Order: sequence, then structure tokens, then C-alpha cells
Amino acid sequence: MSAKTYIEPQTTVPVYDECDVLVVGGGSAGHSAAIAAARAGNKNIILMERYGYCGGDVTGGYVLLIPALSFHEKTYVRGLQEEWYTRLKKIPGAVMGPPAELAGSHDPLLIRAWGPYGGATHVQPARVEHGFMLEPNQLKIEMDVMLAEHADAIRVMYHSWGVKPIMESGACKGVLFESKEGRKAILARLRAIREKIAGFAHLWADVPMLSRTHGQTASPTTVGKEMANVAVRLGRVIEAIEAVKIYAKMNGAVGNYNAHLIAYPDYDWEAHSRRVIEERLGVTFNTHTIQIEPHDYMAELFHEVSRANTIILDFDRDVWGYISMGFFKQKLREGEVGSSTMPHKVNPIDFENSEGNLGVANALLLHLAGKLPISRWQRDLTDSTVLRNLGVAFGYCFVGYSALERGLGKLELNAERVAADLDASWEVLAEAVQTVMRRYGVPKPYEKLKALTRGKGRMTAEVIREFIQTLEIPQDAKDRLLELRPDTYIGKAPELARRA
Repeated sequence: MSAKTYIEPQTTVPVYDECDVLVVGGGSAGHSAAIAAARAGNKNIILMERYGYCGGDVTGGYVLLIPALSFHEKTYVRGLQEEWYTRLKKIPGAVMGPPAELAGSHDPLLIRAWGPYGGATHVQPARVEHGFMLEPNQLKIEMDVMLAEHADAIRVMYHSWGVKPIMESGACKGVLFESKEGRKAILARLRAIREKIAGFAHLWADVPMLSRTHGQTASPTTVGKEMANVAVRLGRVIEAIEAVKIYAKMNGAVGNYNAHLIAYPDYDWEAHSRRVIEERLGVTFNTHTIQIEPHDYMAELFHEVSRANTIILDFDRDVWGYISMGFFKQKLREGEVGSSTMPHKVNPIDFENSEGNLGVANALLLHLAGKLPISRWQRDLTDSTVLRNLGVAFGYCFVGYSALERGLGKLELNAERVAADLDASWEVLAEAVQTVMRRYGVPKPYEKLKALTRGKGRMTAEVIREFIQTLEIPQDAKDRLLELRPDTYIGKAPELARRA
């Protein structure tokens, strides 16, 4: 192992959810803890499990033997582990082992019959023990059934694993977790980015800055307000991503329950399928499908994620431009190479890397969104090969988000440079002057300001104020214009910035 170390940059981690009881790990003990908490009356439980099923080594590691639940004729291990046995024995072939009432028997035939299934001990005197072997996949299903019975109390987070406890005063108050669930992971990263940008909006809410429309000087804003614009846009698209419903089908080869009904014509298969999909899987039942679920929800989700990426791309380019103008400095890190050949430079590579990777992500996401809802007649396999690139698309998203977060961590405002740029652009007050002229009926206000300012090079405070003195408007209005400066002509920008 290398002796080198890496200092992880500080990040803002959004709170995904809150609960009264958090169980990390859905193995035998964790699953039992969540069920026991629910049966004790707790209604706010989260069970977090890294795999897509409960049971741990019992179900995933094929530890099939559950021995020694009894000693002689008395059963000592009861509760939820015994409940596995009582539930599974109702299902043909799901469990093999002697019933509890045979425990302690010295009958050699019973000992020989149940011994291979964990149902006997050969420690003298040999006897039958209450133990059993189980079918692990059936136990996975039964564990999910047990959780579904307490759906009002237990929220299950599969494919999520705790990576670090949150400690306060020696007590564990929460857990940092990572997830394989694409939408959840995307949302977590987008929320963190939005919160970082919103933090800048509040921090720099009162710092006036020159706007540029079409690359030309325009009415002033504040640095914070421009950050707020991005934070608000991201907030809206995060809500849109959260609102996408995930659909699933369970209705036969072409969506009509053909085989189901020929076998069991009196059973309500549609209601059964809806219960499985909505109550056990927690997604939305699609009543009308071909052989596959049509993937419209995927297209909707990918479009929304690509919208978020486009907002960040726009932001990457703007920040890149502000760095090139000197509005932002980048914090230097010891040993970091700013440029391969020019030592004076610190290139904005993080924003460039973010832009590049999110561009690739969007190319894939938009192809997925355009392709997946299309399937010839009742099914073709083009969706199968395309879906293999889903992880690639999200992977490029995460690389882009990571690059942006690194770049944001380096940003320092160069307030003097921002102020100097604004103070050199008094012509932007032409909008304010001509608007007040219109209010008081001064003829041809736009034309007069155009003649004063357009193509005249750098406009000074003196030139603007001399023009204002000539206006035939009320004195209080004239005084207000004479007091105006580019850094005070910012409207509600500070207030809007703080609302992000």
C-alpha cells in the first residue's frame, strides 16, 4: 500500500431522511430488529441494506442450516427465527426439519431421518433437535412479506450501505450512506451542488457586479444574484426528477394475462399484480404494456437529468468566463500544477472537466430517452443492448458533478476586480435615466441617451451627471438620478439572492 494520503475536501451532505429507529444492515439480526421495532409500536423506522434482499449470509451466502433451536425436549430459541420456520413450512419444499414437538426424541429412525437436515444431535445420548434447513430464495421472499406487513412503519432502502456514523457527544445520531440507486444518488449530488451554489448566493448577495448581455455591458446585478439564478433553476429540476413515477409491469407475455387466465380463470390477476408491484416493490403499476414496460418513465427521467446537466453546463461556462476576467481567483494547493508549460497560470480545469463529462452524459441520456420508448410491435431487443449503457451515462454525470464540486471548493471572489469592472461602465445608467425621462414625459428619451452613450467609448460619471442636470424633470427625481451609481443600480438583486 502506498504511504501517500489524500485529504478529502469538505462537502455539504444533504439529509436524505429522518427516523426514530435506523437499522443499518438487513441481515438476520437487522431484519429482526426492524420487525421487532415495528411490532413494539414504532412507526418511523428505516432499514438500510446494501444488497437487493434481506437475510445476509443466510439467504445470500447460502448458510442453509439453522440448528439447535432446542435442548433435549425444550425449545429455547423462539421469536422471529422460529417464525421463519412456521412461515416456511406452509410453503411446499421451503423448509426441511422436525417439528418442535419431536425435540428430545431418542427414536433412532427419527434421528437418522432428520440428522442430515440439522434436526438431530449425535452427542450422546443422541436425540432429535428442533432445527431445519431452508430454501434461501423463499426466505428472501418471506422476509419481504414480513416487511410489507409493516409498510406503515418500515421504510426499506435496498442497495444502500452505511459508510460512516455521525457522532455527537459520544452518541451515534445518524449515518452517511452511499447508494446504487441512480435517481437517489443523482439527487443527492445535485442537492449538494445546489446548496453550495445557494451558499455563494447568500455570501455574495450584496456584491454588485456588471451584467453582460450579448457580451456587452448591461444593467448591474450582484454576484450572489447570479449564483441564485442557478440555485433556483437546479431546485426546480430536482423537484421534477423526484416527481417522475417509476413504472413496472407484471401482466404476461404481451400484457394480457393470457397464460395466467387459462391456468386460473377465476383469479383476479390484475389486482394481484398491482399488489405485488405497488405494495411490495413500491413502484407504480402499469396497466397497459406490450411484452416490456414501455420505458416512457425512463425517457422522462433521463430528460430531467439532462436538464439538470444543461443548467450545470451553463454554469460551468459562466464561471469559466468570470475566472478568465479575474472576477474569481482559484485557491492554490500545494504541489498542484496550474499549467503544463506556463507557471503563472492556474487553469480552470475543474469547470472544463465538468463541462466535458456532462456533455458526454447528456449525449447518452438523450439517446436513451429517444430510443428506449421505441420497440417494434410487441417487442424487440434493441432496448436490451442500449440499457447496458445506463450506468455509463450516470457515471459521466458523477464524474462531471465531482469536477464541479472540486472547482467550487477553490473559488475565491476577487471583489476589487469586480468593483473596478463595474465602475468603468457608467453607461449602464442610461437605462435608468431614460426610464425616468419616460415617466415624466420627456420626448424621445431613448434617442437622446443613445446619442449620448452609443459608440462613445468609456462613459464617465461627469458626462452622465451633466446630462441629468439638463433634464426638465422634478427636482426629487433629478436628485435621485444624480445620486445613482452603477454599484447602487441593482434593484432587488440582494433580496432575490437571499431567497435562493
